[in-house]
Amino acid sequence: MPPTWEHVWQKSHGDAWFEHPGFVFEVLERFARTGPLHGRLLDVGAGRGVLARALGTSSHLRIIGLDRAFTALGSGPRPVVQGDCGRMPFADGSFDILTAVLLLEHLPDDGEAFMAEAARLLVPGGRLCLVVPNARSLVGVWLGLRRRLLRQTRGIDYHHPWSLPALQALLHRHRFRIERVDFLSIGDYHGTFARFASRLVVRFGPAAWREEIVLVARRPALEPPDEG
Repeated sequence: MPPTWEHVWQKSHGDAWFEHPGFVFEVLERFARTGPLHGRLLDVGAGRGVLARALGTSSHLRIIGLDRAFTALGSGPRPVVQGDCGRMPFADGSFDILTAVLLLEHLPDDGEAFMAEAARLLVPGGRLCLVVPNARSLVGVWLGLRRRLLRQTRGIDYHHPWSLPALQALLHRHRFRIERVDFLSIGDYHGTFARFASRLVVRFGPAAWREEIVLVARRPALEPPDEG
């Protein structure tokens, strides 16, 4: 039987990165460097609502969480919606900000359906804030080697790191304009070997070798005219 999103969420212990609140706040700080976090925000792959809890209550920010795993949503702050990130149940232009933290690596279609939905749901000028595993980090290289050795195949429980060029190409195909790129480290999220590699890179290596890409892109305020 193929794995379900409930199985994947429980197998990964839910929002494991919640155990590293410093990383959560670093992510939010990078997001905020492109502008204040105001308006209507949709957190896709919300899980237990880590971002919503970190942002707290604000009269300037209205947050909705969406996740396929009902188990995850049951413990998160309201309002929440159970749904598919490739077919989200909202009208066009419903949100000013859309976040997806450690989601794209689980999507077997390389994120195409999600990205099309993100472009549809954001208002013109709206921001898309992403965190994805960096395939070109030391940790990403190790995970790729392990995947090949174990002969893992594509599926929703398949950990698929991204290179920055591949992520940029995906965003450009959906007419997003990239505004900021950062590289961060969670620390010990990936296990013993990766913990050592992560600490080594933080101390001695370039930022681009760190294991998470944090990227903010914006939907153009005006769609370019069709050629011809």
